[in-house]
Amino acid sequence: MVDLHCHIIPGIDDGAKDIEESLKMLRDAEDDGLREVIATPHFMRSRFEVPYEQVVEKVKKLNETCQEENINIKIYPGQEIYLNRNTLDDYEKGVLGGLNDSNYYLFEMNLMKFDKGIPDILYELSLHGITPIIAHPERYRYIIEDIERINRLIHEGCLFQLNVGSIDGVFGKKAKKCAEELLNRGVYDFVGSDGHGIETRKAILRKTIVEQKKKNMEKMLYLAENNRDFLKGEFKPTKKKLITTKGKLFSMFYGKGI
Repeated sequence: MVDLHCHIIPGIDDGAKDIEESLKMLRDAEDDGLREVIATPHFMRSRFEVPYEQVVEKVKKLNETCQEENINIKIYPGQEIYLNRNTLDDYEKGVLGGLNDSNYYLFEMNLMKFDKGIPDILYELSLHGITPIIAHPERYRYIIEDIERINRLIHEGCLFQLNVGSIDGVFGKKAKKCAEELLNRGVYDFVGSDGHGIETRKAILRKTIVEQKKKNMEKMLYLAENNRDFLKGEFKPTKKKLITTKGKLFSMFYGKGI
């Protein structure tokens, strides 16, 4: 199994505190059936500002340590980039990078309030050939409150990654309900642990997936296959339908301006 979103590099963000915790996370993940993982430390100005080039070096070192410790997991570089008005500038400075050095970049947004400049930023990123993957949309309050608000992101060509913890209720009942609805509507492309440690938000995928009710489990296993295909260079995005509820029209959604 492949994990596309995990904070496994020690001492780089709010994930693993040290190498001991990283190795414990990796051993637990290996026991769960994980074989490959993309390390996605946060990149956020004024808080976590480790450039992608340094992430690559830290991943190389962690892979060497895994070999020494007989941990059978391959780690690849990535970032979870906080999407805001600084993103284009950071991209042009060369401090951002895609998942496994691809044109697929993992972004997270403000959990509470939508920045109305985001669609323009996404458009500019697309001109650079970047395909944005939005991490855990089910956790954003504005999408929880009105699920149709994700349509603007779909319209801008975004892909979406589900946190297994959301389906498992880790982030509350509202996030769980939103995750299930987005899952059933075929919005998600990938699934990730978003692992941060060994106590809570562990780097565990398979166990959480197979414990779900059958309908959710089958859909999540399909996303896990997409994870694998992505690393093999065989992933092909599918066209998404815009979400409508209660007979609303897409034009009404645009009227809200998200």
